[in-house]
Amino acid sequence: MAETDKSGAERWTDGLKATGEKLRSAGERLGENTRAVNLRMLEQAEENAREAFRAMREAAQAGSLKDVAEIQARYLREQGKRGTEQMREIGELIARFGRDAVSPAKDEAKTTAKSGKGKKDASEGSADA
Repeated sequence: MAETDKSGAERWTDGLKATGEKLRSAGERLGENTRAVNLRMLEQAEENAREAFRAMREAAQAGSLKDVAEIQARYLREQGKRGTEQMREIGELIARFGRDAVSPAKDEAKTTAKSGKGKKDASEGSADA
């Protein structure tokens, strides 16, 4: 009986260790993904600032108010397109990170289901009751 208890305790400890490792790994991936999104957003902000200053320089050199209005309108159209593309890009990054985070859990669930491990554990639990 002591042998069975030890085996159960070892399985429980091994399970805790495995869970802890998965959480640590997930935390590392989350940190990497967050850094990637933050870096890309900074790059986009830099691009937006460069384009705004380019438009301001062009407007400062414009020959008439009509030219300034055209420059401003063109800048706003381009910035709208750029902003939409930037939001799409960040959304795709986040979606990819989400798929990557879920994929290992899906793979493990499929492996567990195929091996029948979950069924065995359930039957052991009912036999002990």
